[in-house]
Amino acid sequence: SSDVCSSDLVITITNKEIHLDAEGAQSQKIQIISNTEWEIKSNEDNWLYINRETNKGDTATVFITASPNTGLQRSSRISIINEELPEQVITITQD
Repeated sequence: SSDVCSSDLVITITNKEIHLDAEGAQSQKIQIISNTEWEIKSNEDNWLYINRETNKGDTATVFITASPNTGLQRSSRISIINEELPEQVITITQD
């Protein structure tokens, strides 16, 4: 059959360490290259914006943007989830 068996599934993330400026205007781009479905889960931080939350198995470009930060450095984690594969975590920090 043409079904992809789970050992052949792959999700590759081009950048797992994102650093954002305090001004908040700049987006950081990551690419997620996969042959399977995935979903982004974030810890619901209200200062972080992700422009794409799911995909169906090609190359997806995800832009991560933060609102301006007037306080201390803050950080967040977002996870790329697929039922068959280990969770992958992207760490985001903002000055």
